[in-house]
Amino acid sequence: MAEAPRRRRKAVDGLDKLPTTEQEWYGMALTYHLANAKLQDLCSYGRFSASTVPKEAFLTVRCIWPGVMAANDALPYIYRTGSFFNGEHIAHAERLINRGLLGLDKLNTLFDIICSEAKTPREWLCTVADGLGPFSLLITLHRQIMDNYLHAAPKEESKPVTYAPRKQGHYDASQPSSGPQAFPDSPTPRRPKRPRRGFSVPMDEDDLQGTNSPSSQLETELLEITDELPDEIPEPRTPTETLVVDFMVNFIGGIACLLQRLTSYTVCVANAFETTYRFGPVRKDPTPADEIQFRARIDGSIPFSSPSDRSLPEMVMFEAKRTPRGPGQGATVMGQQSMEHVAYVWKRHEKQTPISPGVYHTFMIAQDYLSFYITIGTYGKEYLDYIFGPGDVPVIPLSSRSKAFLQIQEFGPFHVDERAHMKLLLHIILCLMIWQLDGKKEGLMIKEALA
Repeated sequence: MAEAPRRRRKAVDGLDKLPTTEQEWYGMALTYHLANAKLQDLCSYGRFSASTVPKEAFLTVRCIWPGVMAANDALPYIYRTGSFFNGEHIAHAERLINRGLLGLDKLNTLFDIICSEAKTPREWLCTVADGLGPFSLLITLHRQIMDNYLHAAPKEESKPVTYAPRKQGHYDASQPSSGPQAFPDSPTPRRPKRPRRGFSVPMDEDDLQGTNSPSSQLETELLEITDELPDEIPEPRTPTETLVVDFMVNFIGGIACLLQRLTSYTVCVANAFETTYRFGPVRKDPTPADEIQFRARIDGSIPFSSPSDRSLPEMVMFEAKRTPRGPGQGATVMGQQSMEHVAYVWKRHEKQTPISPGVYHTFMIAQDYLSFYITIGTYGKEYLDYIFGPGDVPVIPLSSRSKAFLQIQEFGPFHVDERAHMKLLLHIILCLMIWQLDGKKEGLMIKEALA
């Protein structure tokens, strides 16, 4: 009897919800037998990436997710952190939007279309997009994302094709033929399958649905690809996730393009570059141990241009999912995002010696199908001392008053088909970009024009 294919597990598989308070975290840590665990045990539950993190490893990095706040609460919350834009930036962005300056009036037409308020028939919407400037591509991307049959199979069907087909060998007529094997499927040999790990739980992935029916040859090959991909390797982005990222980048990047003509240097242009961060290696006896680490891949970002003294790799991280966030899927999505925040924190501070006291923040924009979410991570020196300290530090703090946690606050959803939500998101993104012009002549130009 053939061995069943190994399936990649979901992030925090086995957790129905993530801890919302430190007390809930303590309870979960005890429930899953972490009373005697240490930070250096992070990878003792199997090698993993952010998308396959075991629940025990998630609890080891001490992430807290308070209750989701409404989209309307995002702007004042970000302002109160004191780490991003200030009240003056908020006022300037609001005036630019209300007056339709710099070409922001084009967004009214865009919102008419994607919020289903346009009177133009769907088949002629492409003609309306001609006047949208940097936002014109969003009309086509929005339509492609909504056309589910392009990227998702019905539930009763077997696995959808989400990987590129194998390359065909190049035919060279000058070379002699030696039979049917003369032209291989791929110019590079397939690497052998990795040994399978002895996990006792089934391995699932949200992009691939299970089936007990016989599979076609192509479906079998897809299973083999999944089987060959170790859990510690972040899974490649699917074509539909690329569409979602392109929508996010074209919307945010379009806003940057309107400001770009004011300045001779690049202003916060969003990108869809997949970037992999590494957490670790964690110190053990007392040097770093290479086996105690994990990787997290983000789908894009807005790079920092200022302030230069922060040494931040990105101002905002992007994360994309091809499907809406359905009931019971929140823990998996937020579990993966937790590890991306944690890996970013490591990247930001790994070369800082000593670590300065203070409160720090991370910023992520996630898009699940046609809904946006914003997450803000908050942590301090006590948390940094934990992850960068000796590996034998207990996972459960010795003091109940410990603040060595990463708190991640989520806002949303910002629905693409709701004009009020999109205007809120526009306001937040514009505030971030105007903030980046502080101390430069372009920032002074905006202030003088709005005075």
